[in-house]
Amino acid sequence: MTIYYMRADGTAANKAAATSASDATTAMDLSVHNGETFLAGDIIVLSSIGGVFRGLSGAVIPLPSSGSSGNRIRYIGDDTQNDKPIVSGAADLTDTATYRWTESASGTNEYYCELLAGGNPSLSDPVYLWIDKARATEGTLGSLADEEWAYGNSGAELGYNTVYYRSDQGDPDTLDILIEAIQANSAMNVNFKSYLEFIDIEAQMCKINGWVVGNGDNFLFERVRGAYISGNGLLLFDSTAATIEDATVKDSEFDWNLDAGMTSLEENHNLSILGNEFHHNTLLGTGGGNIGGLHVKCDDDKRADNVLITGNRSWANGESGVAATVGNGMYIDTMGTGCLITDNRCWSNNAIGCVLEWTDGAIVDYNLYHDNGEHGLSLWRRSNSNQFLYNTSYANGQIVTFKANFFFGGPGGEGPGETMSDNVIKYNVSFDAPTNVNEVTVNGGMENDGTDGDNNVYDSNVFADGVGNKHGWDGTPYASAAAWQAAATGVTNTVGSTPIRSNLTSRRHNMLRHSHLNPARRHKRFTSAHNV
Repeated sequence: MTIYYMRADGTAANKAAATSASDATTAMDLSVHNGETFLAGDIIVLSSIGGVFRGLSGAVIPLPSSGSSGNRIRYIGDDTQNDKPIVSGAADLTDTATYRWTESASGTNEYYCELLAGGNPSLSDPVYLWIDKARATEGTLGSLADEEWAYGNSGAELGYNTVYYRSDQGDPDTLDILIEAIQANSAMNVNFKSYLEFIDIEAQMCKINGWVVGNGDNFLFERVRGAYISGNGLLLFDSTAATIEDATVKDSEFDWNLDAGMTSLEENHNLSILGNEFHHNTLLGTGGGNIGGLHVKCDDDKRADNVLITGNRSWANGESGVAATVGNGMYIDTMGTGCLITDNRCWSNNAIGCVLEWTDGAIVDYNLYHDNGEHGLSLWRRSNSNQFLYNTSYANGQIVTFKANFFFGGPGGEGPGETMSDNVIKYNVSFDAPTNVNEVTVNGGMENDGTDGDNNVYDSNVFADGVGNKHGWDGTPYASAAAWQAAATGVTNTVGSTPIRSNLTSRRHNMLRHSHLNPARRHKRFTSAHNV
């Protein structure tokens, strides 16, 4: 086992000379690292001392080597500056040692970026420009509004395309702002490699994904971050007939990404997603309802077995004001056996708190869903033999009416054998549904019609009464839990107009037990008003 050191400004000629991060001369930069190979057990320490690790094409760091069973290669951030080292796919256009801004002959107060000595900065179309970590508005070259940007060659004044930016406050070089133009596709790319760890490292500003893992096994992501990415903060995928096995993502943060915070695609078995934060993702307001904080999905002919999702928090996904079908807290699609979703909290998402679809044999228990734009918890189409136990859902449907705190159903009749049967819904609590939002809605086979579904059990749940018809069964609304129970098939619920405001169990929703979570972010209603 050998420890090697990296700095963005490192000048060591090779890995053998990269013995310390205390000086640039004893640390390797990106180009040296990317040309080396490493052995199982090696540790590569990334230091933030030398600035941001920036790459302008492809992957900033394409991982060159695999570890071995019990002997992973480890990439560790050295946070001696009390900050994670950043691996960024964006060019810093306010880096006055490399670039300068020059006023254009076209437009009003429009400036273009060129090299410090003049000439083509060789920038590709960034797709997005970020100003102080806020996404800038793209405008029309030659008629930009203040703080808008464009890419091109205004009035053919240059022999190349570049980034233009309008600044009514003066030359951007003289302003205290950070202008970043996304160039590289990904920050850390792991393809056909296995047995790797990533700890205390941040991926930022990439065109496609921040962290990318494809076609390999046995990974650990711990206390990492993926942010300001045009796609997913972290993507795990399998593009071959093989599967990804034994990946763990824990105590990490995925935020301010334009698609999902984290996406796992295809047969990623033994996947553990533990104690992470997913927030402010799906900022474009596009991509459909499956995008949001966390997205775990297989194709219809595959299954991901033994997936554990616990202790995570997902909130504020989906840009405010866009279609409410965009921005779920969690979307779990096509799971196999051994899937456990427990002790998670999803709140204030633009769409649904948590969706399960095409999933069999999952256990979903002790979760909390509240104040989401649509449903709190949704079991949606062709899902069988799942158990929903001790979940609490309240005050959902904040954006779209005629939704529910708990929704169990689907379109029904999707094809031979595609039913919703043998699910158990027990010991769940629902209350505070807004006007025209149900406490519970059941349809699409979940009402035991014998065609689209059967043998679904509803037992000892508490679905509060409220103003209006708050309980739906097979398309019919009922004004009280008692009336709903009397009309329903397979229901033996505890009923009452004033349910207890914590779940029917001595076990607490101890969502704040993770030391890495910031107490200042705790939701007042969750921590005090209902004492759960």
